[in-house]
Amino acid sequence: LHAARSRAQAREVFTRLQSAHDGLLGRRVPLILRADLGEKGIFYRVNVGGFSTRDRAVAFCAKLKKRKQDCLVKRQP
Repeated sequence: LHAARSRAQAREVFTRLQSAHDGLLGRRVPLILRADLGEKGIFYRVNVGGFSTRDRAVAFCAKLKKRKQDCLVKRQP
């Protein structure tokens, strides 16, 4: 969904996204993953998980995209 420079900022981003998309994200728990991008630095990516199938994740992502929110489906570690 989004990335930030610190874990705390990533949580704040998720809180804002939850407010903007309450019907979709209201009950979701953020999965914040650390990403080391080398010279660009460390980022914390805001994700949501818990989908039973890839198709359900794709459908969820499509709903966010209709609301003009970027979304990418990927396998979680």
